[in-house]
Amino acid sequence: MSRRVAIVFPFPLESFHLGKDLFLIPEGLRQLDFEVEMHCPAADRDVDWPLPVHTAGPSGLQRSEQYSGRGLSGAVVFSFLHYPRLLAAVRDAGLTVVAKGDTTGQTVARAHPQATLTHALFDQPTLAGRAVSLAHWLARIGPLAGRDARELQQVLRLADATVVETQAARDAVATALARAGADHLAQRLHVVGNPVGDIYTRAAVPAEREKLVVAVGRWDLAAKDAPLLAKALDRFLVQRPDHRVVIVGHGGEGRFGAAVERVGHLSQNELALLLGRARIVVTSSRWESYSLSSHEGLAMGRTVVGPALQPLRDIVAAGDFGTTATRRDAAGLADALDREAAAWEAGRRDPLATSGFWRPRLAIEAVGGRYADLLASKLPLSLP
Repeated sequence: MSRRVAIVFPFPLESFHLGKDLFLIPEGLRQLDFEVEMHCPAADRDVDWPLPVHTAGPSGLQRSEQYSGRGLSGAVVFSFLHYPRLLAAVRDAGLTVVAKGDTTGQTVARAHPQATLTHALFDQPTLAGRAVSLAHWLARIGPLAGRDARELQQVLRLADATVVETQAARDAVATALARAGADHLAQRLHVVGNPVGDIYTRAAVPAEREKLVVAVGRWDLAAKDAPLLAKALDRFLVQRPDHRVVIVGHGGEGRFGAAVERVGHLSQNELALLLGRARIVVTSSRWESYSLSSHEGLAMGRTVVGPALQPLRDIVAAGDFGTTATRRDAAGLADALDREAAAWEAGRRDPLATSGFWRPRLAIEAVGGRYADLLASKLPLSLP
């Protein structure tokens, strides 16, 4: 009667994974008295990982022996709605399988051509890499379309439950399933948002805020679209010179104007303090499955501005928590920032109400409880 579970991640662990869902979800399970261990191909040896890490090499994760005989009852597998052989290996070891489909749900090219094309064009850092991705996308639209759809159905069948982060992501998967005549598999999908670190749900939330906008990201990633953000911020600061803008994170050298402050990497405590002083968090991403910095800001009482990506639309639809741009260009994003700044000036934004709404939804223990419920479908021990 084991309460031991595995977190299975198909990529090498690097330091930037700390503080994200990959470690926050197991922390929620640990708070519920689970024993949790990590399985991955490789891990940075210079990092003091918060979980026991078991590396398996390039293909070891796809062997059921990796998980057998360890007293494990279940696993949360970061499958991204792919990797059927990985899911099959965990299932063959006799574990309850909860797949973490950390995507927008738009993985089938025929069902979501524009979204998958955008990903193909900008997910690789080099021109050669983008050319390969584009060629692969064209094949997925054409001769590989059937394989694309079959893989989605296969990963849903192999997992006891599959988690996506938003209702929109669930709807996107359901659309692809409907096109393939496999509507019934949508019942295996569960919407569970990602948590944020304890510091963001437990720190004091100041009611008074500076006229401060913060953006957080790895600005060397094309997916974050630093050029768009830089142009939008220049426009915004011309419109509202009484505001400050602070950029957090590495990369993007030479992109941002002189009026924009850059602070590089911040610790979680430093970032929470910064978010507690600010009014707005802005993102310029080309796609988001679940914007971590936006939700950290919401937990600290800030509101959100960004392109009309589905997670941001969900945030805005939930209440007075932000503004989305009407179009994806510098003028549109600057206008959204201006409108959100005006809402703060008019007293239509309340930091305490914002944090009060979001903290119960983003707390580690709350999200951990959702995963515990899914794992309990086969665990022999009843959960508190």
